Formats: sequence, C-alpha cells, structure tokens
Amino acid sequence: MFRPLTLFLAFVCSCAVSLAQITITSADMPVSGDTLRYCNASPNSGSYDFTLTSANHTWNFTNLNCISQGIANYKNASSTPYAFYPAFFGKYGTKIADTIGFGTFKFTNIWDFYGKTSTVFKAEGYGLTYSGIPLAATYSDDDEIYQFPLQYNDRDSSTFRLSMSIPGLGTYIRKGYRINLVDGWGTITTPYGTFNCLRVKSTISEIDSLLITTPIPLNLGFPIKTTEYKWLANGQHLPILEVRGNTSVMGFTPTQVRYRYSPPASSIQENLFGNTAEQLTLYPNPSEQEIHIQNFTHTGKMSVSLTDLSGKQLLQSEVWNVQEAEQVLNAKTQTLPQGTYFVELIFNNQKYVGRWIKL
Repeated sequence: MFRPLTLFLAFVCSCAVSLAQITITSADMPVSGDTLRYCNASPNSGSYDFTLTSANHTWNFTNLNCISQGIANYKNASSTPYAFYPAFFGKYGTKIADTIGFGTFKFTNIWDFYGKTSTVFKAEGYGLTYSGIPLAATYSDDDEIYQFPLQYNDRDSSTFRLSMSIPGLGTYIRKGYRINLVDGWGTITTPYGTFNCLRVKSTISEIDSLLITTPIPLNLGFPIKTTEYKWLANGQHLPILEVRGNTSVMGFTPTQVRYRYSPPASSIQENLFGNTAEQLTLYPNPSEQEIHIQNFTHTGKMSVSLTDLSGKQLLQSEVWNVQEAEQVLNAKTQTLPQGTYFVELIFNNQKYVGRWIKL
C-alpha cells in the first residue's frame, strides 16, 4: 500500500536533484590547449529578451541563427607571438582580434593572457603588434573576470589597470572596474543543447586611453560601458551563451551574441553533401592558413569547393589534379576568419568531403 507514495517521493526527489542550482568553479574555466568552438548569431536573432532571469528559470534560445563561426584557441604563451615576454611564462592566451584601429593607429595580432587559481579566473596580460613589432604588458591590477565559487545571488566587484608603452607612438592605458552578479540559475537551451547553468551579469566600466607622444602630443580617451550576460555550465570552459551590449534608459541593446557550438562532422556532411560522401583527409588540421589533401591520387577534371558551417559556398572551381585544388583552396583560406570549414572534391560523380579547422 506504500508503493504509490514511495514512487511519488522518488519522483519528487529526482526532480529536486535535476533542478538544483549548480556551482561554477575554476575547473569550469578554459585551460591551455583548449580549442573551443562557437557560433556568432545576429543580435536580433529570434527577438529574444536576454535580460529575463530568475531562480529556477528556463531559457530557450533554440532559434539562434549561426551567421559565422570562430574558435577560442587557448595557447601556452610560449606558442604565441609574445613568448619573449618573461612575465607571461606559465600563462596562456587566446587571440581576440586580427586587427583593430586604422592608419597610424592600426594594431594587429591582439591577444589576451589569463591565469587562474581556485578562487579567481583573471586577465593578466595583453599583447599586440604595432608596425610589425610585437608588444606585451601585464596588468598592474588584474582584471578578475570571475571569483569562485560562483553561486546564485553572489556579487563581487573589482578594478583593473594596464599600461603598455608603444615605441614610436606613445602609451596605451586600460583601466576601469567590473561588477558581477549571479542573477539567475536554471536550464538553458541553444542549438548546442540543454544545460543546467548559472547566469552571470557583468557591468564593465572602463576608459581606454592612447597617450600619443609622436608625432604630436595628444591624449585620446574612450569611455566604454558594457553589459554582459553569460550562461555558465559545468565542464564547458566557455559560456553556453554570451551576450554583450549597451544599457541605457531605453533598456538593453545587444551588440554581440555568441553561443558554444561543436557540430558532429558526420551530421554536417550528411546535411551539406548527402550520405554518399567519402572521407577526405586534410592536413595540417587544425592550422592557421594552409590546407593539404592527403592520399588523393586521382587526376583528371574535378570540382573543388569550400563551404562554411551554415552551408554557404565560399569557393567553387574546376581543377585537374590535387595540386591545383590545394592552390585554389589556399588562395582563399588566407582571407577566412577562424572557424570550421568543409572541403569537397567531386571526381567521376563521387563526392569526397573533409572538415578543416582554421586557427
């Protein structure tokens, strides 16, 4: 007679466990060697209100549309252009931009460098290249991105400051403060899947300054205030969803939306090319620019194409051998952003498909 009650209690307990809030620790942050893929979505994708939150909240962002992809590739500092900088020993970083600025104020190869302990994940350094010269600096006051453990209703604040001398130009200074609030917990669903999560709202107020000494003294200051919403899950090392934007009296306006993504190669190949595609081996993979095709010995008229994750064809050409195919591909890959791409060869009505990752 007690069996129905026992089953009911078991059901209630299982629901309580599945809906319990999680805790985020340093183990959930990126580590050196991570290659974490993501998709960029339109800020207006799905007309979502990203500000909504609560305890035990259900966020459903299944209609986010991937318009481009990228890779957060975390490398040991010794494998970056800024390995020369002694203070970066033991640190790891990721490239955040290929180019910023313009003309005299153009900088390339922009990297952030990180460190973490059991109590904090923080930005500790910054690297950029100016006029072909790699430059690096550490924060005199680190930017503490997360303080652990993170649980619902946690709030913290911190300041940061970095100063970098730029020979032949002047000094770059970044300073400001960050306020974090864990303002929600529950489950989030994106095209990547469904996860138990914590939602962190970050408000960052900073001033980026360029104190120019050459050719004429000039002080350029750029105040920036940004609001970030990040949905964090255990073991993912990158937010399941990250939304950045501006908050005003009119409300929150998103300017950047990206979500964690790692599509199965087999399903992508079936969707884009059909079930008859044979495997094409590409190397080095991943790599920064070049694609080479391995063990493809056919010669004669063939079609080569390059496609991104969304199925958009970026290149299509007729060639006569694998060497010509590589030349056509490599002329295109130099201009592509980081991400995942698919190479297709068609020879005698047979399709050969390989997946290639650009770093």
